[in-house]
Amino acid sequence: MSHKIKCLLLSAVLLLCCVTTARAAGEDGGYDAARQALALSGVSGGAELALGGSSVWQLAIDMGLLQSDEPLSLSALSAQTLQTRQSLLAAQAQQTEQAVSDAALALQYGGVQVTAYSVTLYAEPDENSAALRGAVNGKVLRLLGAEGDWYRVSFAGVTGFVPVSQCRLVFYADYEGTWASGAVEEEIIAYARTFTGTPYVYGGSSKSGTDCSGFTMAVFAAFGCSLPHGASDQYYVSRRVSDYERQAGDLVFFNTCGGISHVGLYLGDGLFIHASSSCGVTVNSLYEHYYAAAYVGAGRVIG
Repeated sequence: MSHKIKCLLLSAVLLLCCVTTARAAGEDGGYDAARQALALSGVSGGAELALGGSSVWQLAIDMGLLQSDEPLSLSALSAQTLQTRQSLLAAQAQQTEQAVSDAALALQYGGVQVTAYSVTLYAEPDENSAALRGAVNGKVLRLLGAEGDWYRVSFAGVTGFVPVSQCRLVFYADYEGTWASGAVEEEIIAYARTFTGTPYVYGGSSKSGTDCSGFTMAVFAAFGCSLPHGASDQYYVSRRVSDYERQAGDLVFFNTCGGISHVGLYLGDGLFIHASSSCGVTVNSLYEHYYAAAYVGAGRVIG
C-alpha cells in the first residue's frame, strides 16, 4: 500500500473517530505500541493527542496503516485530513443529487415503454446478472429510478433493471389498467380461452376449427409471436423450463403416439388448454392419468 493511500485511509479513520479528550492512564492497552510505531515514523510528542487519542491509533495499527517504510508528517496528515473530508462531502453531495434526480424522474414519468422487440429484466444493472423475466415490445413497466445506463423497474410482480437504450420514458398513468401495463401471459391465456369449444380440425388454426399446434400457433400469433405448425417443431423452437419453473403461458408437450405429438398451453395449477382430437379446444389437468403418462415437458416462448 502506497504512503499516499495509507494517509488517505488514516485520515478517514481520524474523521470517523473525531477528536476525543486526552486519554486516561491505561485507557487502551495498545497505546504504547501505537506511540512507538508513530515515533518510528517520525511523529511523536503530543501529536497522538491532537489527532484523536489512543483508540484512534490502536484502530490505525489494527488496520495496518502505520506500517510504513516512509516517515509520516503530522502537517501532511492534517492537510490530507482536510482534503479527504472535502472529497467525502463532495461525493456525498453528488450521491444525494443523483438520488433526488432519480426520484424526480420516477415521479415525473412513472413508466418506461419497451421499444426493442423484447427486453429482459435483470436482477442487477448488469447483463451478466440473473435474468428475471422478459417483456415484449409495447409493454409499459413501472419506473422506480435510474442507475447509470439502466432503469430500475417493476413489472408483473418482478422488480429488476432494464437497459435505457431499449426503452423510452412515458407517463405510466396513461397506460395503467390497459394491455400495455399487464403481463402478456395474462393476455395470452385470456385470448386462448376464447377458443374454448372450437372443433378439432386436422391442419386447422382458427376458431372455425383447429388442431393442437394450430391452436397454440394462432394464440401466439395474436401477440406478434410466430410459431411453426407442428407440435414437435414448437417443442424445438421453445426454451426448455423445468416443472418447478413452469408457469402460466408456457407450452406443455406430450408423447401421445411416438415422439412429440401433442401440445397445449399451460394455465397454472396443473391445468392446460388444448385442442383435443375428441373434444375440440378444452381444459384438462396434467395430473389426469392419460396426460401424466404422456407428459414430456414444458417450453417457454415469451419471457
